[in-house]
Amino acid sequence: MIRAPALAQRLVATGAIGVTCSTVGEAEIMVAAGIRDVLIASQVVAPGQLRRLAALNRAARVIVAIDAPVHIAALAEAAQAAGVVIPIMVELEVGLQRAGVAPGDAAVGLARKAQAQHGVKFAGLMAWEGHTTTIADPEEKRQAIQTAVGHLTDTAQLCRYAGPPVEVVSCGGTGTFPITSTLAGVTELQAGGGVFGDVRYRDDYHIPLEQALSLRATVLSRPSARRIVCNAGWRYLSVYPTLPQPLHLKGTTRLAPSAEHLTLDCSEDVAGYAVGDAIQTRRKRVRDYLWKNIGAGRKCIFTPAE
Repeated sequence: MIRAPALAQRLVATGAIGVTCSTVGEAEIMVAAGIRDVLIASQVVAPGQLRRLAALNRAARVIVAIDAPVHIAALAEAAQAAGVVIPIMVELEVGLQRAGVAPGDAAVGLARKAQAQHGVKFAGLMAWEGHTTTIADPEEKRQAIQTAVGHLTDTAQLCRYAGPPVEVVSCGGTGTFPITSTLAGVTELQAGGGVFGDVRYRDDYHIPLEQALSLRATVLSRPSARRIVCNAGWRYLSVYPTLPQPLHLKGTTRLAPSAEHLTLDCSEDVAGYAVGDAIQTRRKRVRDYLWKNIGAGRKCIFTPAE
């Protein structure tokens, strides 16, 4: 998947302190583009990727998430072999039921192990309250986010009392930033995809963002007045987790994507859109263009793309 470091550079220029990535490969692209503060918000365990992560820390600050002592040991070994120090962030499980150590004493204990290990440096705590993103009721969502992030900020305080200094308390995403950004104790947000005004954020996550991107496809065939076939197949326009939304068509439209084609069956006759004409769709996720291309810019980075 193509990444877009130029967009990350624009975000940093407007105030972001860096970017969040999901993989070592993404981080390498960002560091090569001059981004000097990167968080890999996932665990890195493969030997080759550990070596690459260590090498990145010669040119930039590339933090990585951990949630177990085995991660600390592996990172320390790679760091010592490369002659660097790898900064690490303890990931907490605050309700998403994915990766992460339990908040409270378990997280504090892991932070203390990291602090005592040569080759790594404990930088802080992170969590992702992603289980709250689709809650429709505003007050229910607010309370759920406050509860989840509260586990993170309370654990940060416990760490400070126990000794390990907590530089970073990182959480949030585009689906939660209006609330997460107001909570005391949070030092950075992992929110960046919202700069594109993704339809999914508005429809599924109820975040009122201005749309910044649409995909222009070409009509390939008009078998009937209610059917349009264009070239926006799933090789170009991702159909997971939700389908795109066509613009300027009346009624409802059923979409049937294949590798190189997108078939639109409309509930009403559609005039125009002859073979060779353009048709636009609001993107859900344009695979080869954006989505995680900037990862999630750290700090506030909701500058609309032009």
